[in-house]
Amino acid sequence: MNYIHSYSYKPKPRLHGHWKKHVLLGVELEVDYGGEDEYHARQVLTILNGDPSSKKNAYIKHDGSLDSGFEIVSQPATINYHIGRIKWKEAFEYLLNAGYKSASTHTCGLHVHFNCIFLGSSEKEFLEAEGKMLVFFEENWEKILRFSRRTQKQVNRYCRRYGHSNIKKAYEDNNESRYFAINFQNPATDEIRVFRGTLKYSTFIATLSFVHNLVIYCKKNKNNPDNSWESFLRFVSKHNSRNKHNETLIDYLKSRDLWTL
Repeated sequence: MNYIHSYSYKPKPRLHGHWKKHVLLGVELEVDYGGEDEYHARQVLTILNGDPSSKKNAYIKHDGSLDSGFEIVSQPATINYHIGRIKWKEAFEYLLNAGYKSASTHTCGLHVHFNCIFLGSSEKEFLEAEGKMLVFFEENWEKILRFSRRTQKQVNRYCRRYGHSNIKKAYEDNNESRYFAINFQNPATDEIRVFRGTLKYSTFIATLSFVHNLVIYCKKNKNNPDNSWESFLRFVSKHNSRNKHNETLIDYLKSRDLWTL
């Protein structure tokens, strides 16, 4: 049995949460330098799914941009499901012990998809929330870049900024290429591509928490003209007691000198 599928492989999604009511996060994590190895892929899938032949939580694909590794793709799930039901920490420990790397490569990214239907029930609401996200990225680009851990060379190649805040023009730009910080190309999900890969569990959870919070922030504040970094941090702080993963996010932001409240 082959455990590493082709790059074009896309099974029917298994949702861990409600498609319209919850923010569902789909992870694409690239790992490299340990081999495009079926045995290691089988072991990782056993950890993540319980059964290597199952695709309950994740599956693995070939990625031609990698030197000697593979891409781990999760099913769409709430952040609480990612934390409580998927054994990411154990999988990362296995990969590190097997010689894989992610953060310390020039090849690996961590892409996070979310169900864009969550942003609004009408096209107007939807575009306003996406527009809010685009403006937030443009106005806080240097901080987002620091959060991402990407080098400028990596950003230019894989996830460049749009350079403007017009959501309809961004759609047009995106039709030419998916290599933007936010990829709007997909019919059912938006993809945040700006993050560097990682096998550090706390950084991984902080990244998921950032996207989770950002999606809700943009939905709830789509008509608020305040697009500042501090506005987003106040939102995270306000919801910290209800969302324990926010503690991990706040600790990470402090470690990167990004907690400016």
